[in-house]
Amino acid sequence: MEPITVAHARIRRKCWCCVAFVLKDEAGRMKKMDSNLVSKLKVNWTPKLSRDILLEGRLPDVRLPLLVDDTKYCQVLFTDNKSVVQFGFHAK
Repeated sequence: MEPITVAHARIRRKCWCCVAFVLKDEAGRMKKMDSNLVSKLKVNWTPKLSRDILLEGRLPDVRLPLLVDDTKYCQVLFTDNKSVVQFGFHAK
């Protein structure tokens, strides 16, 4: 898995990364996000998800490591009665 590398200034502040997403069905058609789909999404980098952000097709902001050598693993999980879909990425 390749890390997502985000260029940011070396400032002693918190650095954040915004990630957008789309869900597709088996035929490759985009699924419109609704409250039902949003309720089935979970991420590992924040305990509370904003329903409004997910409805826009965005994931919660990821706080990036301040050190160049640090990498943060982020995982997204979608579960319903029929299937489980998960994907992950490294933010660096």
